[in-house]
Amino acid sequence: ATLRETDITFLALQTPSREDGSIDLGALEAGTRDVGEALAEKEGYHLVVVKSTVIPGTVEERLEPLLEEVSGKEAGEEFGIAVNPEFQSQGSAVADFMGPDKLVFGAEGERALDRLGELYEPLVADNDGIPIVETGRHEAMMVKYANNVFLAGKISLINELGNLCKEFGVDSYDVAEAIGLDERIGSQFLRSGVGWGGSCFPKDTDALRAAGREAGYEPELLDSVVAVNDGQPRRMLELLERHTDVEGRRIAVLGLAFKPGTDDIRGSRATLVIDELL
Repeated sequence: ATLRETDITFLALQTPSREDGSIDLGALEAGTRDVGEALAEKEGYHLVVVKSTVIPGTVEERLEPLLEEVSGKEAGEEFGIAVNPEFQSQGSAVADFMGPDKLVFGAEGERALDRLGELYEPLVADNDGIPIVETGRHEAMMVKYANNVFLAGKISLINELGNLCKEFGVDSYDVAEAIGLDERIGSQFLRSGVGWGGSCFPKDTDALRAAGREAGYEPELLDSVVAVNDGQPRRMLELLERHTDVEGRRIAVLGLAFKPGTDDIRGSRATLVIDELL
């Protein structure tokens, strides 16, 4: 009943990782089926917007056909399905939503794009304009993956450089501060440490690697990004052992969350450091 009284429905359901790194579409497909059943009883055009992170092609190959089958309606004519990825970070989600760096709309046809534009118009006005990228659905979802794996790659690169700096007796933070002044590089995500974690970077990096292999491509650079990250907790223990004998010592680890400003311990690097200490 609620859907029949609205013009837009957002699908923002979890797509967790499977053991092989691919994503589980179970919850998203169940939600899509529920929307299709409601669409069957609604008159007029309705826009369905996918916020969940899915591999490019999923909307066209899985979600759109499912909506058509369950609703008995034709995509593009009686309903539209668009992609509008989110770029919010834990600990700053509200601020990220209210003042985004960009809005990405992926849709086929002006009708869906216009409706998304109307929805976000007040937010754009409040921010004196926000860059809006209007593109295809494949491209919009790839932007989400590219955004996250690029940041994961930047962190792994600064950690690799930090490891080298320590071998050379160089202050890695001074180096990072200097290279961050280069506008082509930027100053964010340039503090070397124990690596990236959380629920998004690992999931999205693994999903893109798995999808690449399924398509016949070996994502060697992404594999290296993950390999460097996986090695950082052990690297931290090795650095500690250079300065003191840790055997039999009582060591405090301060902070278990994967990042400041949140209590989320999914993908926490601290727990991996603790494992190494034990």
